Amino acid sequence: MILQDYIAGFSAGVILLTGYITGILTIIKGAKQKASLMVWSGLFLVLMGQFYLGTVASFVKLLLTGANLTPQFPLLAARLCYTGSPIAITIAMYVGFSMIKPEWRYNATLFYGVTSVFYWLGMFVPRYESINLAEEIPIRSLVPYNVGLVDVSLEGWVLILTAIYLLSMLVFNTSGLLVLAKKSSGLIRKKAIVQSFGYFIFVVIGAVDSLFELAEWIFIPRIIMVIGYILLAYGYQATK
Repeated sequence: MILQDYIAGFSAGVILLTGYITGILTIIKGAKQKASLMVWSGLFLVLMGQFYLGTVASFVKLLLTGANLTPQFPLLAARLCYTGSPIAITIAMYVGFSMIKPEWRYNATLFYGVTSVFYWLGMFVPRYESINLAEEIPIRSLVPYNVGLVDVSLEGWVLILTAIYLLSMLVFNTSGLLVLAKKSSGLIRKKAIVQSFGYFIFVVIGAVDSLFELAEWIFIPRIIMVIGYILLAYGYQATK
């Protein structure tokens, strides 16, 4: 197996674990402090890590069996990656608006929650499926030779909704929190700045990871992505 194959698979695993660990720790701390917003923030981190679950599942199955997920379960990798997306954005909007415009948070949550119905139609209903799979990263030491790590791309309205989700995070969670930081001081200012950078990293680096073929250099944006998770967890948990 060539170097870039290991890097792609293991780096996805690192991000997945980072999301789970930072998210669970944030949830535990929020539960102890009876801080519901922190609990929701922790769940958001877990769901963000989930974006790499399909890639990790594909990689692990290749390592253990020499066969991919796609022959038996063609869309499993995509569904593992993206099923949680509308839940993640709904939580992100709830958390973000709770800080920048609390009176809008329930309307924003309702709006993004409703979009999940259309998103899941494209993920699970055969007539509306908007998923394209490719095996672009060959695991050359395994048999058969042409089996590779699953690469998932979205199409149709699922792609459009995903773009809207990312743009919403850029506008409300990144820019909105920076505006809040300018108007605030102390702990609120600190939390707003740190979270804003964390959201920015997730949106921009996530787009770079998805849109560009970086071969063995994929570890660079994924290291930055891990930093983004840590920034968000710190911003959520900061108390002084």
